[in-house]
Amino acid sequence: MSLIHEYIDVSPAEEVHPSQLGTVGEILDLIQRIQEETDEAGRRARGANVGIEFIKIAMGEIPLVGGALGAADGLFAMYQAGKNEEHTWAELEEYPILNRMKMHPDLAKHLDPITLREVDKAYQQYLTTLGRKTRVTDIKDIDIFARDWIKDDTGGNLNFELIREYVRTLLREAANEYGWEVASKKSMLLDKEGMEQRDKDNQEKFLKSMSLMESLLIEQKVKFSGILKIMPSPETLGIIDGLISELPPEAVVLPSDKWHVALVHQGILKPFRKELKRLDKAGMLPPPPPVHIDPQIEHRAGLAPGLDVDRQSWVVWVENQGALATYVNEVMELVGGPPNPEPTRVFHISIANLTGNPGDSVR
Repeated sequence: MSLIHEYIDVSPAEEVHPSQLGTVGEILDLIQRIQEETDEAGRRARGANVGIEFIKIAMGEIPLVGGALGAADGLFAMYQAGKNEEHTWAELEEYPILNRMKMHPDLAKHLDPITLREVDKAYQQYLTTLGRKTRVTDIKDIDIFARDWIKDDTGGNLNFELIREYVRTLLREAANEYGWEVASKKSMLLDKEGMEQRDKDNQEKFLKSMSLMESLLIEQKVKFSGILKIMPSPETLGIIDGLISELPPEAVVLPSDKWHVALVHQGILKPFRKELKRLDKAGMLPPPPPVHIDPQIEHRAGLAPGLDVDRQSWVVWVENQGALATYVNEVMELVGGPPNPEPTRVFHISIANLTGNPGDSVR
């Protein structure tokens, strides 16, 4: 059997974002073009089209392709790059192949080191079964892989909610026995410097989930992670959670931390990525209007952009479309972009699709 494959060359100006590539082989060819580019203008052109995080990984963390890097080697290298803590989950979210292979931090923090090592070993073994012709959309998301692996390892008897309720009960009993008071941001020093904001948020979220910290009104947040999006408020999440039972059997529910309202697609925001990252990191993006949803699930169907692949999603529609459109214009004006960048966009929240991976939803 011949291992030789036809390498496809693309000029720097015609290079496309990795999210637009369909197969593992096309991604590897892209990495080879990045590595072999010697012209400075060509490098800048490819970088502008591909994205800085992918360029850094292709140049610094992937072995030289040279036309001979196998699919397994390339996938292993990308998987290892994803585990590098220098690349945050949010930074890799716009690259589907890397996003699928990087465990979400909210999942990783709940797994003990032994389980993490076993899942890691099993996932690497799974990657050896894939090839250049494997579609990126067919690569199993590591979060879903980990969930299924744990269920299989425990005979399907593991009930995460029961475990969480058991821990919650123990902590409440200890609190009552020792006379502990309900914590606050001030008493837990979460209003002080010296701790990463992400760690503060995780600690606050955990304590509130166990009813050990005062639960103040948590507002929805606007975030930039390649796309501009609104993360719904707990109240909205609760409404959506109550609709899950209405989904058909073929619908796979997305993790609730992936539920969001996409405001502007990453392709449009590419020229303003640097400024949006700065504003997001500094907390200077303007506060978004409240998101009001129509509490009904609607089915959507369509083809993946540029691919002959059927997609299906189940969504809830946003009722105050005008308020969100006005907010988009406010942000675009702030970064010097055009008003009304996507006239046909109808704001919604995708809550389920056929795979459980957010990247497989109908746009």
